[in-house]
Amino acid sequence: MLNSIVEAISIHAAQFPDKVCIIDRESSLTYKEYYSMILRYAAAFKNLNVKKGDRVVIKSAQTAKFLAALHAVHLISAVAVPLEKNVKAERLIEIAAQTQAVLIICDLDIKDYKTVSCNELGTSNENFFVKHFPDKEDISTILFTTGTTGKSKGVVVTHRSDCATGENVMFGTQMTPDTREVLPMPLNHSFSLRRYYSNMLTGSSVILMDGVIFVDKFFECFEKHGANAAALAPSALSIIFSLSGDKIGDFKDRIDYMEFGSAHLPQDDKDRLKSLLPNTRLYDFYGSSEAGCACMLSFNSKDDKPFCIGRDTVNSKIAFVDEDGKMFNATEKQPGRLVTSGAIIMEGYYNDEQLTSETLVNGYVQSNDLGYRDESGLVFMLGRIDNVIITGGNKVSPIEVEDVCLKCPGIKDCAVIGKKDELMGEIPVIFVCTDENYSESVLVNFLHEKLESFQVPKQIFIVEAIPRTYNGKILHRELKKLL
Repeated sequence: MLNSIVEAISIHAAQFPDKVCIIDRESSLTYKEYYSMILRYAAAFKNLNVKKGDRVVIKSAQTAKFLAALHAVHLISAVAVPLEKNVKAERLIEIAAQTQAVLIICDLDIKDYKTVSCNELGTSNENFFVKHFPDKEDISTILFTTGTTGKSKGVVVTHRSDCATGENVMFGTQMTPDTREVLPMPLNHSFSLRRYYSNMLTGSSVILMDGVIFVDKFFECFEKHGANAAALAPSALSIIFSLSGDKIGDFKDRIDYMEFGSAHLPQDDKDRLKSLLPNTRLYDFYGSSEAGCACMLSFNSKDDKPFCIGRDTVNSKIAFVDEDGKMFNATEKQPGRLVTSGAIIMEGYYNDEQLTSETLVNGYVQSNDLGYRDESGLVFMLGRIDNVIITGGNKVSPIEVEDVCLKCPGIKDCAVIGKKDELMGEIPVIFVCTDENYSESVLVNFLHEKLESFQVPKQIFIVEAIPRTYNGKILHRELKKLL
């Protein structure tokens, strides 16, 4: 394992300088051109007096310039703090203050902070002289989460974690130097950033897109730029299906693999994709900002089973603990809290010792997910512990009910949550987005046919939209406000 991603880029730039590294909306850069950009940016940072360990906040973009700035920060042994592309000045200031940043890279003027844009960094004609690359135990990045709990946390990761997580993706997908992968998801988010890392480790090529709303641009990546792989959030796949029907099947002989992560991938979408791309390797990754790409399911294989998230990746170890935090052999009848260890895990949360001590226990990141491992070694996840509904002593997995509901005519989207009940403790209720084919009686009968009686939602609420994060995770706290 190399010590850092930027070191891998330098090696590839020396070995095959003319190979395409990154294609974005502005340009196509070879490894030599890309690494030269990183060196110029690093020289600019040095002239701005950025030192080892300093935090640098970066407003992200789906461009090579953003990624070059990120690696230039790494190259001078500083710490990158990437934020979302549409970030407001108020949040830039908030995170800069929280991390005591010495510089903000953005196209805005921020009072009381030194700022510079990527375009200004690019005007430097100097090249940074590399005495040594970052040490693997140095902090590389602070990733601010955009989860469903409402609180944004700064996840501190090292170069060692970056490389280990990149290897998990690289080996898991069987990536090769000939891979050309489309990355349309936000690059400040761990899902997309870590896919990019895996390409840089492999010496393959990435094609950056700003979402998939302009779906023709997505298919153009395969037609014009020779893409043969893609990394998507489940919500992006739903958009592609909605806007283009089954068109992705036209590329069944060009796509080596597709990988998904960051949210639950509905079984209907899995099945549809399998039928359209019968010879394509299809992967669903389980992980988090705190422990990336920990488990992988090849879902066009015999491993694809309800609630299965696959097998541990090469640099990961998954285990289960009981309510007292003790490890045990979790089973379907007696599931446990899923925990993860290995080189991939975070160092902790930035300036939050209490939350770190609660989450990072004995070298394992504690998730909020309930699951188990079967006799063949496959890992299964039943849902988040705080979302699993206990009704009359029975456990109801919202994911299972939602997957069934989505198969019913008239249902476009849905979400299941628990509602307090004096008799049962909790009861499952469902929020649905409907179309002209919707019938409540049809839905109720459908659910009773497919589910156990205790799993069937006791109330149905029709809403215009299910509140979700940009990558498709349901915002349960927003739904609870509607009860």
